[in-house]
Amino acid sequence: NTTNTLESFHNHSLNKHNINHSSTLMFNIPFSYAFFSTLKKGSSISSHNGPCNIRIRCHYPLIIPNGDVGMRIGDEKIKWTVGEPLFFDDCYEHEVWNNGDGDRVVLLFDIWHPDLYDEEIEAITNMFNYASQQGWTKK
Repeated sequence: NTTNTLESFHNHSLNKHNINHSSTLMFNIPFSYAFFSTLKKGSSISSHNGPCNIRIRCHYPLIIPNGDVGMRIGDEKIKWTVGEPLFFDDCYEHEVWNNGDGDRVVLLFDIWHPDLYDEEIEAITNMFNYASQQGWTKK
């Protein structure tokens, strides 16, 4: 039902995660990334979903131009503030746009979803390591 879906979204997005010192970056796992994301003036990335919910994505805003520059996650529109990280579960539909007066730059990186137990993280890591050893995944 729609109410449960919206409640679930709000419980699993928009900095509501229990992000703490035990939340760790993801390394050498498919579906995990860390890079500087530049969105040129007048550009957008259409709505899409992440491939899984084993991660939380962070946008750490470095350069945010003036004007209509933002992001939509589900039905919620967000504006970045330089230096204020935005954590969200990217398996929810999201899109970004830059109709501002310059380029938008965020440091984008992934951390393990805080709802995962250590044993689950270890099992997922082992599974991807095995797939890599078999040549089933690209490095």
